[in-house]
Amino acid sequence: MSEQVASIIGAQTQTVSYLSRDTSGAGLLSFSGVFQFNGTWVGDFEGKGGDANLTFMPDSKFSGTVKCQEVLVYGTLSDVSIEAVSVKIYSGAFVSGRILCEKIQLEDGAKFKGRMMPSVDKLGVEF
Repeated sequence: MSEQVASIIGAQTQTVSYLSRDTSGAGLLSFSGVFQFNGTWVGDFEGKGGDANLTFMPDSKFSGTVKCQEVLVYGTLSDVSIEAVSVKIYSGAFVSGRILCEKIQLEDGAKFKGRMMPSVDKLGVEF
């Protein structure tokens, strides 16, 4: 279900955590480093530290709250609240809810329904 892979980038080591599409759950999940999610979840994802990056893979389905440095979306997020420095929604992805961030990118073919508010730092969010 969960794998941890260490990859060496220059002289730094970065941990990547992955939950596959056969994973489903609910509640709070905290992570650090890079987290790739491809399952179904209702609850909260919370990144710890300034390097907390979350990728919702194409088969992912998520509803809840996300707090981390960077969020990449290829999957389906319904009724979400995202607080991040950077959010990118890719073609074929769907997001409904609220996004608070400094920087957002929507690719052609990405779908977003909800509210966007800029500048997380003005809201007092810390990572």
